[in-house]
Amino acid sequence: MRSSSSAGQAARFVALGGVNAVVTYLIYLALLRWTGYAIAYTVSYVLGIAISYVMNSMVVFRTRMSVRSAAAFPLVYLFQYLVGLALVAAQIELLAVPAWLAPWIATAVLIPASFFLTRYVLHRPHAPRHDQ
Repeated sequence: MRSSSSAGQAARFVALGGVNAVVTYLIYLALLRWTGYAIAYTVSYVLGIAISYVMNSMVVFRTRMSVRSAAAFPLVYLFQYLVGLALVAAQIELLAVPAWLAPWIATAVLIPASFFLTRYVLHRPHAPRHDQ
């Protein structure tokens, strides 16, 4: 039963992550009209964290949102932001990948780590119950 639950979580994570990616990508593209790629990526990324927290809590892992998980959730994405920004910058600056494409590649590279880190933060096993 556990693998089915994990498989369901993974499927929901990928599906809703895709929705979040499209929304934040559209924000990124809109911001590129007025600012550079680093600022556009940063703003869209921060908005994506908020969207992701709500969707992952409510739909993917079906856990209650809490102050504790809300505080820990951005720490997972801080790591991914730094790695993602480095990947975007390296692609644009070193590999001449177009700015519109670089975030997609960075996102694809980071999906597995994102799933496991998010599940850890939102769906940590609780201490065993002693009332059984």
